[in-house]
Amino acid sequence: MTRLTHVLVLVILVLPVFALAPSIVTEPSRTPTSPTPTETSVTSAFVKEKLRVAVYVEANTTLPAYAEGGYFSNYGPDLANFLEAEGFTVTQITTEDILQGELIAARYDTFVLCNQLPRESIVDQVMDYWLAGGSILSFGGSMGYLLWVGMIHPSLKGDFGIVGVGPTPYYWVDDAYENLTIVTRSPVTQAYNLNDTIIYHNVATVWNRYELEGLIGPDF
Repeated sequence: MTRLTHVLVLVILVLPVFALAPSIVTEPSRTPTSPTPTETSVTSAFVKEKLRVAVYVEANTTLPAYAEGGYFSNYGPDLANFLEAEGFTVTQITTEDILQGELIAARYDTFVLCNQLPRESIVDQVMDYWLAGGSILSFGGSMGYLLWVGMIHPSLKGDFGIVGVGPTPYYWVDDAYENLTIVTRSPVTQAYNLNDTIIYHNVATVWNRYELEGLIGPDF
């Protein structure tokens, strides 16, 4: 009886050894075949997006109550046509459109002021658009609005900045010019060389670059 017990125990111990054997047996040698190539590249998820541009169009070019001078125009429609020809998605918006809530950062990436000043009724809406992350592209005397609302620098809020009015230093002026000469290279004049002359017979906006650079840094 004792011998039988030992045999049973031996069988129980040996069986697990054979059960594990297949996992350590090497397969017979065979010629490898080339697997079908698998495409592992991932299509780029980045897609070029067109900027959504809103151009301010306002026929009333008289000075708003906060303005202290300057020469303003309604070139918005012309600029909008130019930008559309360059492939931008452009919407012309009026003072009334902005009063109705049209100008929001979720709808437009850039708001363009083409030598125009927002009317008194929408100065806060334009500022809110900028504070919400919208960008503003300004031309010419629109600089006065950017200074007055504090976009250029908070310390200048309430200062229209035009030469001859208000506190000094002054930051910009509209004046008649002829035959402008390039004396300093800048991003605006990079297509010209020093001492080149630009034939010009019109009013131009000139900024006090030195004072502004001292206030907000060399990026101006």
